[in-house]
Amino acid sequence: MVVPSPSAAMNGSWSSAPRAARAPRARTDRRSTSPPMTSSSASAASSFGSTSRSPAQVSSARAEVPGGCDHWATTPAPPMAMTTITTSQTSPRTAKRAVRRAVAITRGAYRARSPGRMPSGAVASALMAQETPSPTREDVRGPYARVDGARPGGPLPDALIRLLQQMPKAELHLHLDGSVRVDTALDLARTRGIDAPTTWTGMSAALVGPPQGPDQAELLRAFDLPIALMQDAEALERITMDLVEAKAADNVRYAEIRWGPLLHTARGLSLRDGIGAVVAGAERAAREQGITVRLICTAIRSHDPRDNVVLAETAALFRDRGLTGWDLAGQEARFPDPMTHALAFEAARAGGLRITVHAGEWGGAPQVRRALSVDPERIAHGPGAADDPRLMAELRARGVVLDLCPTSNAQATIVPTVAAHPIARLHRAGNPVTLSTDDLTVSDLTLSEEYRNAVERIGLTLPELWAIDRRALDVAFADEATLAPLRTAFDAWAAGIPELAPRA
Repeated sequence: MVVPSPSAAMNGSWSSAPRAARAPRARTDRRSTSPPMTSSSASAASSFGSTSRSPAQVSSARAEVPGGCDHWATTPAPPMAMTTITTSQTSPRTAKRAVRRAVAITRGAYRARSPGRMPSGAVASALMAQETPSPTREDVRGPYARVDGARPGGPLPDALIRLLQQMPKAELHLHLDGSVRVDTALDLARTRGIDAPTTWTGMSAALVGPPQGPDQAELLRAFDLPIALMQDAEALERITMDLVEAKAADNVRYAEIRWGPLLHTARGLSLRDGIGAVVAGAERAAREQGITVRLICTAIRSHDPRDNVVLAETAALFRDRGLTGWDLAGQEARFPDPMTHALAFEAARAGGLRITVHAGEWGGAPQVRRALSVDPERIAHGPGAADDPRLMAELRARGVVLDLCPTSNAQATIVPTVAAHPIARLHRAGNPVTLSTDDLTVSDLTLSEEYRNAVERIGLTLPELWAIDRRALDVAFADEATLAPLRTAFDAWAAGIPELAPRA
């Protein structure tokens, strides 16, 4: 993560010259289109990212979007739906084929590389009876929804896409400052006097990262403007609540949100007040949305190690209010050794915080190995470990979990494409992994969409994806009293899907 210059933050400006002319891109350059959503989830998703746009829209990054910015529904996420097989409104022969294919999908026999011959409507009927109606054109229209209102195509059946959206999820790798709503950013820039784009499309172009940059440092530039906007308690609390609402709408039932508090003190906000604002926002939104949220305090590699010790000690004061983790992030190429901040890691442990560390966004397997020097429970990213069998074995032996983000890794050129990401290889080798978005806005991605990518582009089977999702609850930075009811709820959902139900 890159820190804006103090003068930029104090003067309410940010350097946008290299990025201002970049138009929002079509989503098809790196991932599938959005799955169908209920009206509440579509409303929530509509305020983040830059989903598929027509060529006319892409051509002008500064064009005003008619109708202004949508706001999310604040109702809780829809109930988890059970899956059944129905053959209504199909011929007997078509129904039989649809049932066979539906079973093959849940067993993991279906892959995106073998799209099959069944019409999507028949497969949808055979795979799932929906408790909610299919979204209408107006349901899915909005600044961040598919502008044509069409249901997505692609090789996955619509019903499987919908199932992935309805699946209860746990997300462990999620950055607050990479997940700022466009309309919130517009309002904060206006009310705080920040020199930033004034149209929805222009702001979207500034907040969403490039589909694939030359390196990690280029991707981190997308955080400059959000950090400039997040310099007071009200902004921090509001953005936190926005993100929790978005996750609830995407059926994320447990989320760990991380952020770097020292990045938000340039205008005089105290460290304690800044942390308190994020904690308050998370508490309130989690209560209103009915999901569980924990927070991870992130130190920055480029910061003075002494300042990070103070940060760890201050963060630990909020441990009983849901701040349960400690992280280190930032430019690895310039600051490769996490042991530079060894005293901060010690202070975090002494305060009862659990340890993760960003590694492998630069430097590959050797950099992942270097991260083990601080004895983390989890490593954020680290896909390069798949290139070193000895390192993979060491990670398994130590029980270190990799919190992977395929789309973000492709953006940072850690992997050449999403399809080339090694999450499937790591999982099948027995290395514990989880799947997350990293940044809702910078990567312009919901977790349901990343789950779709995992099946459609990477080749995980549905049971494999479910195992990865479920594992997140076993390695989360929360106590057993918090996690046990979540496991029960997740398992109850899976019990309604025969191929995901535990075998006797």
